[in-house]
Amino acid sequence: MSPWRRPVRTCVLAILALVTAGSASARAEQPFSLGPPTDKPPVVVHTAFHLHDITDVDDQAETFEFVGVLTLRWHDPRQAFDPAVVGVEEKVFQGSYQFNEISPGWFPQVVLVNAAGSSETRGVVLRVRPDGGSTLVQTVDAVAEAIGQEAAFAEELNHRNEHSIELAAVWLHPARGGKPCAVVPILMGSFQHFVDGEAQPADDPIMVNAVRALRTALEGRQALVVAAADLAHIGPAFDDPRPVDNFGLAQLKAKDMSLVDTICAGDAEAFFDGIRQEGNRRNICGLAPIYLMLRILEDGRGELAGYDRCPADVDHTSFVSICGVVLD
Repeated sequence: MSPWRRPVRTCVLAILALVTAGSASARAEQPFSLGPPTDKPPVVVHTAFHLHDITDVDDQAETFEFVGVLTLRWHDPRQAFDPAVVGVEEKVFQGSYQFNEISPGWFPQVVLVNAAGSSETRGVVLRVRPDGGSTLVQTVDAVAEAIGQEAAFAEELNHRNEHSIELAAVWLHPARGGKPCAVVPILMGSFQHFVDGEAQPADDPIMVNAVRALRTALEGRQALVVAAADLAHIGPAFDDPRPVDNFGLAQLKAKDMSLVDTICAGDAEAFFDGIRQEGNRRNICGLAPIYLMLRILEDGRGELAGYDRCPADVDHTSFVSICGVVLD
């Protein structure tokens, strides 16, 4: 297959969630609180979830409420202790007060990525053995969204030969000094039906549910949201009838800068409308991931870090435009 094939109009948005202390704010303020281990390989966490009951199903909203017990097991040698000195064979922290205010240890966070609103945990029990082995048990009562496998994995095969977050992941490694972090890749499908006017992404139930779930997952966490995407793809390599000349390059930049302005303003709807109004004739493959990124960040403001137009064929008659924008 030619390396200059027409790009699939689907891209990936990656959420790079930096590992945090995973505890209530009151604990983070305590000087004796332990943070996540940093001098060893990633901590292995064994998880189990026992579903007790599905208490409600909302067919219209495609959500269900459930109750279950979540169990996490891991080993942290920093929490090891001598039973002869402490006077107990096992440390037990029971209830929200003891767990949040007295227990000094780090614990893994678990995020329900398809949460549909707030979730509640109760009946918290943390047990720490003399060797630092820890077991956390808590009851979870939450509402989750079900979009179904067909929607969740639609167009997945299109990315077999397409780039996604590989470059962003490679960049992340030196940026974090080799320290590991959780990465949540999100595969975005085509927005062509939105561009064609069949619906609006702001009103789409799957998009609304996804944005709400991701915002909930990121609450209280340090996170970097990366839209791994290009801008325009123009010229014969992308089925355009004419080669791109200097005038075409100037037009390309002018139109791209209009889109960049909407990105820097954090305006997801203006970004989408700018592409929809021209029928996405310039093949903006980053439409879906950039739109989702802007919706997640919600009113973020940014500035342009770089822009370029890269040749996409050996004759320099086709081009792919790219840019970098940093939002806060």
